[in-house]
Amino acid sequence: MNAVAERPRTTESLEEPPRRVPAADRRPRLPGTARGLIVGQDPEFTQFVADLLGGSVDIRATTSPQVALGLLNSREWELIVIEHTEGAPLPLSTLIRHVRAEHPRAAVVVTSQAPLLNQQVVECFRADADDYVAAPFHPSEFDARVGRLLRRNASCGASNWPASAPDRNRNATRPPHAR
Repeated sequence: MNAVAERPRTTESLEEPPRRVPAADRRPRLPGTARGLIVGQDPEFTQFVADLLGGSVDIRATTSPQVALGLLNSREWELIVIEHTEGAPLPLSTLIRHVRAEHPRAAVVVTSQAPLLNQQVVECFRADADDYVAAPFHPSEFDARVGRLLRRNASCGASNWPASAPDRNRNATRPPHAR
């Protein structure tokens, strides 16, 4: 967990490259290691989450919405962490639905530095987010929540978790044990 991702060139750049934990500072990716994408607006918070998960998940992190969309379309992700901040250019539920359409088997975790209103949390879950964690949170709790989701998804396999639109049948996108 001593891995440190590269700092962005500027915090305001919309074209910043995604940050990746340097190869010298992280374990080699073992077969079966989850790939995780962290999308956030606050570089420090995004870095904090990347550092938390960098020891057990192959992490890519970005604060750029454009880069995030490109990364979402570039490969399969087992974990997608979305950091919500007020004034985000896209409604959170819309973003979650887009992620679900592209990656129906990924574990989607929403984080927030300030607690969301109850209605916003409900909208996240209705959009098919797997978990919601508001700061401040204990790092070991966050790690345990993410680990639980990754283990659950890995145990389901592709045949048990069909790729279908989340709004057609809510149970169709859930593994059998979560119905």
